Amino acid sequence: MKSAASRQARRRIAAGALALTAAFGVTGCSAVSPIATSFRYHPSDGVNLNPIPEVGFRNVAVVATEGANPEGRLMGSLSNRTDRDLTATLTVNGTSFTVDVPARDAVNLETRDDLIVPNVGARTGEMVATEVTARGAQGSSTGSADVPVLSGTLPEYRHLVPGEADASQLTEHLYQETAHYGTEGGH
Repeated sequence: MKSAASRQARRRIAAGALALTAAFGVTGCSAVSPIATSFRYHPSDGVNLNPIPEVGFRNVAVVATEGANPEGRLMGSLSNRTDRDLTATLTVNGTSFTVDVPARDAVNLETRDDLIVPNVGARTGEMVATEVTARGAQGSSTGSADVPVLSGTLPEYRHLVPGEADASQLTEHLYQETAHYGTEGGH
C-alpha cells in the first residue's frame, strides 16, 4: 500500500513540475526580459531635453547640408509651463541662439529664420553636442545632449535645409546604377 501511495505522489509531483515547466516555457521570454514599452524613448527624429521642469525642449535636431563642414538649422520646439516669460539658449558647436518663450506658450524653432548654425561640426547622420540653458525668475539651469544631425533627404525636412536643398542631390544615392556582373564567376 505504501508503494502505491508514494507512486501516486510522485506522479502528482511530476505532473506539477511538467505544468510549471510548460507555463514557464510559454512565458519565459517576458519573465526574464525587460518589457520594451516601459523604456523612455524619443518618439521622433530629434531628442527631448528637460534642463528644468518649467521648460520642455522637444524634438530638437539640426537639419544640415551635406559635406564636411555643413551649415544647419535648428528644429524642434520649446514649451513654457509657467506663468512667467522665460529665455532659453541653445548652443551648437560654439554658436548660441537665444529664444524668448512666452508664459504658458510654445515656440516652434522651425518658423524662425535666424537659427542657422554656420558650421555644425558633424556630418548628417551623426550626433552633435548641444547645450541648452533656461532662465527664468527662479534662476537658470543648463543641460546638454547629443542631438542628431539630419539631412533633407526626407521631404518633411527638405524645406529646413539652409539655402534650400537640391532635391536631385539629396536623392541621387537612391538611383545610382549598379554594376552588372557577367555570368562567369559573378554573384
